[in-house]
Amino acid sequence: MADEFTVQFTIDLTDTGLEDEELNRLTVTLLQQMKDSDEFEKVNRVAVEDEDMPKGAKSLGGFLLGILTAEVNAKNTKAALSWLRDRLGRKPLKLGVKKPNGTEINLEASRREDVELLIQKAQEFLKDTEDTK
Repeated sequence: MADEFTVQFTIDLTDTGLEDEELNRLTVTLLQQMKDSDEFEKVNRVAVEDEDMPKGAKSLGGFLLGILTAEVNAKNTKAALSWLRDRLGRKPLKLGVKKPNGTEINLEASRREDVELLIQKAQEFLKDTEDTK
C-alpha cells in the first residue's frame, strides 16, 4: 500500500538571514511544533562532528544550526508540506526529499509563490513512488 512507507525531509533554514541566536530559536521552535504535529512521524536536529560539517555551516551544541530532518508517512506528505508552507512561507527554504529507494531531490524557495512551486515539485517527485507501491 502506498502509505506504508516514509519519506525523509531535510529542512534547511540557513538562508533566512537571521542571526545565529534567532536562527537557533526558530529551529528549536519549529522542531517542537513539528514533534507536536500529527503530520510528522520523527523530527530531529542534525548532529555533526567537526569533520562532517559542510563548508560554511555553523554548529551550536553539537547540531547544525538551522537544519532539521523529518520522517513523514507517505499518506501525510501533502499535509506535511502544507504545514511547512503555512509556517515558513515567507522565509527562504531549502527542502531535500528522499524516497525509500534512496533517490532524492533538493528544492529551494525564497518567496511564498516559490514555496507553492516547491510543494508541487515535491509531490510530483513522490508520485512515482506512490504509483509503484
